[in-house]
Amino acid sequence: MGGLPYPIDTPVPNTTCNSSCNTTTTTGSGDEAEHVELVFPKQLNEHEYNSVHALIKKIANFPLEKKQEILDELAGAIAANSINIGRIPFFKGLVDAAIKNSFVPNRGIKVLESRISLEKRKNEKPYDADSYVYPNRVEKIKEARNCLLP
Repeated sequence: MGGLPYPIDTPVPNTTCNSSCNTTTTTGSGDEAEHVELVFPKQLNEHEYNSVHALIKKIANFPLEKKQEILDELAGAIAANSINIGRIPFFKGLVDAAIKNSFVPNRGIKVLESRISLEKRKNEKPYDADSYVYPNRVEKIKEARNCLLP
């Protein structure tokens, strides 16, 4: 098949950006492989990214949404600068909590809401002043037309 490697095979650059990045990861094996989109925090350096990706494999049987909730929780904690034990041990704790069915999203909720809002803005039609009519002006235009008609 040739071509460029999947983003998962390409190291994530070290960055201080507070947003998230999309990456494609593969679950399953062989012909049964399923390509899914997970959003990893951009703040992770290459080593952290690889460690987080390895820990995600511990919950490979979890639904995609649950995996994303856990990644969003990490992103939210990083953004809030609330991790005192290191990013990898913190994420491992989140994964362990998910395995024990005791994981409860907190800071990740804002991360999800932000991502949804960004997607909505991307899908919105650009503002076109020529085609926009103020709602109250529509009535005034109709009234003016009626006055001009004999």
